Amino acid sequence: MEDSINHSEELENGTTTNVAEVAEQEPVTEAVETSEPKTLRDAVLKAFEKTAGDKDPTKALPQASEPEKAEANKEIDPITGRELEPIRAPNSMTPLLREKWGSVPREMQKYWIDRERDMQVRLQETADDRKLVKQFNEVAAPYEAMFRQHGTNAIAHTKELLNLDYQLRTGSPADKAKIIHSLVTYFQPDMNTLAQLANGMPMQQVQAQQAPNVQELVRQELQAREAARQEAELTPLIKAFEADPKYEFLEDLRPMMQKALEAGFIPEGSVPEMLGRAYDFAASQHPEVSKVLASRAAAAAQVSVQPTSPAAKPVQSVKPSLASGGRGGQSQPRPKSLREAVERSWDKHSGS
Repeated sequence: MEDSINHSEELENGTTTNVAEVAEQEPVTEAVETSEPKTLRDAVLKAFEKTAGDKDPTKALPQASEPEKAEANKEIDPITGRELEPIRAPNSMTPLLREKWGSVPREMQKYWIDRERDMQVRLQETADDRKLVKQFNEVAAPYEAMFRQHGTNAIAHTKELLNLDYQLRTGSPADKAKIIHSLVTYFQPDMNTLAQLANGMPMQQVQAQQAPNVQELVRQELQAREAARQEAELTPLIKAFEADPKYEFLEDLRPMMQKALEAGFIPEGSVPEMLGRAYDFAASQHPEVSKVLASRAAAAAQVSVQPTSPAAKPVQSVKPSLASGGRGGQSQPRPKSLREAVERSWDKHSGS
């Protein structure tokens, strides 16, 4: 039997642990520190974190509507003549890249979206395999030092143990005896104890038994019910907040929003108010989102300020006044009497 069958320190030192005995020694119940929400902020934070896993990765994020920009970028199907619905930017893009999505040709947009969808489908198809690999790595991680010490790895060692188990289950009595003899020879267990176990005389161990704590069980059950009730009330409000196009950068800001809520930066209020304040706080701190919002605000300010036309000059009357003397703009002496004024007016209109 090769050395790599099992080289754990417990087996080599003869201190193997019986799993069944350990299970019997564990208390029936023990006080477990629960993480149920104690305040409204904690309940909102827990529900908000849970809704993050409900997102469809292939679905584009809601984006704020821009009527003027959308009107200018309308595309018409050359065959049907109908207006084509705009393609939303994928949520894998950063805020700055999504801001430039409208300048990308429609063919490129469609290719990009289809490629993103194919990638997500592939990830979903391999989800079970990746989960199995993760679980295997978690189980084998504590024994990595032992594997390196004996020049093997988790996969090779697992294969050898499975092969050994198969031989012990399906082999002949002679083959099983040889395998067990090789194991006894290598690991050298206590022969007296082994003889007692072979004769049906198991070792007696004192087992500490603890009575179940009924009050603790009732308290945990009530806390679980209260948490479920809070979650049922908060989830629709959070879903409505997430569906609002006003919060188009929600997925980009979600981690920072969670940290702000957890740290207590956001004062308590109604659920929409708390989430809205957390969104505004995170938007002001995010390096890309803050730039996008600032550029939009500057563009809106330029559009709202229209250039003012210069003030029109007052139109001068072309009709000469009596004081100007009529022709040539030469000043005439004022008439001394009404008769003289009538005579001058007569002369002016008669052309004399």
